[in-house]
Amino acid sequence: MKVSYNWLKEFLPDLKISPKEVADILTFLGLEVELIEPFEDDTIFDVEVTTNRPDCLSILGVARELSTKLRIPLKIPEVRVEESKKATSDLTSVTIEVPDLCPRYMARLVFGVKVAESPEWLKKALQGIGVRPVNNVVDVTNYVAMELGEPLHAFDFDELFEHRIVVRLARPGEEIRAIDGRIYPLKEDTLVIADGKFPVAIAGVIGGKDTEVTDRTKNILLESGFFDPISVRRTSKSLSLTTAASYRFSRGVDYDIIPIASLRAAALIKEVAGGKILSSPIDEKLISPTPRKMSLRFHRIKTILGFDISPDEAEQTLNLLGFSTIERTPQEITVDIPARRADVEEEVHLIEEVGRIHGFENIPLVELPVVATKTSDEYEVLKRIREILWASGFCEVMSDVFVKDEGLINGFSFLSDAPPIFLRNPLRADEPCLRKSLIPALLKIYAYNQDYAGKNPELFEISKVFINKDGELPYEPYVLAIVTSLGYENLRSIILHSLLRKHNPRQATPLGYERLRGVIDTLFERLGISVEIKVAEVPIFAPECSAKILLSADKKELGIIGVLRNDIKEEIGVRDPLFVAEINLSEILPLVSLIHRFHPIPKTPEVLRDIAVVVDEEILWGDIKTLILNSKTPNLRSVELFDIYRGKQIPQKKKSLAIRLHFLDPERTLRSEEVDKAVTVLIEKIKKQTGALVRGLDIQ
Repeated sequence: MKVSYNWLKEFLPDLKISPKEVADILTFLGLEVELIEPFEDDTIFDVEVTTNRPDCLSILGVARELSTKLRIPLKIPEVRVEESKKATSDLTSVTIEVPDLCPRYMARLVFGVKVAESPEWLKKALQGIGVRPVNNVVDVTNYVAMELGEPLHAFDFDELFEHRIVVRLARPGEEIRAIDGRIYPLKEDTLVIADGKFPVAIAGVIGGKDTEVTDRTKNILLESGFFDPISVRRTSKSLSLTTAASYRFSRGVDYDIIPIASLRAAALIKEVAGGKILSSPIDEKLISPTPRKMSLRFHRIKTILGFDISPDEAEQTLNLLGFSTIERTPQEITVDIPARRADVEEEVHLIEEVGRIHGFENIPLVELPVVATKTSDEYEVLKRIREILWASGFCEVMSDVFVKDEGLINGFSFLSDAPPIFLRNPLRADEPCLRKSLIPALLKIYAYNQDYAGKNPELFEISKVFINKDGELPYEPYVLAIVTSLGYENLRSIILHSLLRKHNPRQATPLGYERLRGVIDTLFERLGISVEIKVAEVPIFAPECSAKILLSADKKELGIIGVLRNDIKEEIGVRDPLFVAEINLSEILPLVSLIHRFHPIPKTPEVLRDIAVVVDEEILWGDIKTLILNSKTPNLRSVELFDIYRGKQIPQKKKSLAIRLHFLDPERTLRSEEVDKAVTVLIEKIKKQTGALVRGLDIQ
């Protein structure tokens, strides 16, 4: 809405601040000034008025805000008119058939006007705020609408059939030619202003062409009323027609200003167009607003705003805004809510008004104490796990907790065979369950990326799952799920894998599985937890590549790892082999130490020895590693597997494991003889417990 600085000064004679300062104040009051532009000797503000403040869609409304903020008097134009002895009610009538849509309608007659061009001051006032001058009568109605916020309309009284007004709903098949020249068909729920026979205006939206004020008009009927905002908004939308009148009526106008606006317009019409104002205007007031009062407890001001405002200041602010005092006690004040402030519904709204005028920019600065807090151990452990997986090249995803209750995989969880938890009121009917596993959603995301991005991403997710506990609260552990595939990006891996399968197709381990197994081993090693991988049957994995992850200390099941079954892979639409792991992190969180232990760099050299043992395919490296570490071999610091070989020199159903042993004594340099002796003893233990053959000794 455009607002004139000079026009504001007519309501605020003591306004001494500059237009720029006015703009700043209005913005802080919640009426944001988006643009300031000069217009001749005036300044025009483009003000953004929020939908809950229709009382500010007028010069008077904006002036009232400034008056309250600056504590300067608000001058309301004083209207005095000389009325003729002839009464309006003797010449016309008003009938309201739908009082719920038009609770109040006022008609005033002005006879003997001379329609002509408006005087310069009136045209200038309208042009400054972007309104096109039409003629002196129409311009007055627009002027008062902008000044007081009550849209008015002037009818050519002599063109009204039977010289009367009927406020009713449109009848079937009715239409109206509006003042914009267009013909609008009227729905039966459209509120219209009619004469004795035809619609002459669409209530609250636009007037009709046949009764508009023209150069031939001598007598006018001045309309001022209140129309239901919802009805006006619905009509405006259905007709795709927004006018200055509908913009205000659809937000709600001031019920109490109707007679004031009518009298003000009549006086101005007489001033600029002559004529006589008939006495006894018709004011059909069928439904009046219910008087509202509200109390403001003074102690609540600090509770809500965070700072004190004195009771005297609070009362003065409310009074200046039009909330008249009904009663005041030391504890609270009760005020009358003006009809124009439909937005004030609760005590906090009164507090907001007091705080807004006081100025939120004037809130005193309070230094708040800053207390250092420590994140939980759980958070730190999960963060460390994420960092390890990020460093390993995996991307983290976050999926929805709701899943379907059908399909080969949606009901699976290594944690429990119990049925999933069904929601009584799910957000989506096709996903009524809480997830038992992160794997289904992770596979869905993988398939989506493969189809639309042409990528084979390596994904992981850390989140909670929900396990049914038969009437008890569900078990909600943190779970880690990982998905990877061989893909087609790593050509070298594919070639090596193909060569491996060519030499021994039945025994070659998928490279994707080795990649996933390496990540799992690295994860637990970095967390300082010893685990074992045991071959075991898992329903969603292929039998030849399926295992469980166990805690070494007590053999508790921590998770699963394996290759996804082909039928499940086909169901989700994935082309490549998928290698999947899922781990119950809630079981390992208490076992992870957040203390970083550092050891000095050894002063003595490390001695390395490599051995190659041939064992049956069923024997796992994890078992041999445990055997070596528990052998109590002197000065053995660590052991690692650096190669697995299956080839011509290796018998069927066997494999060769290349093992590197690290020996170190921090106090002295080890001699080769003692290291060799320790290795010989260790080899004998391995051979005895696993039936292994040593390459270079027992086999070539």
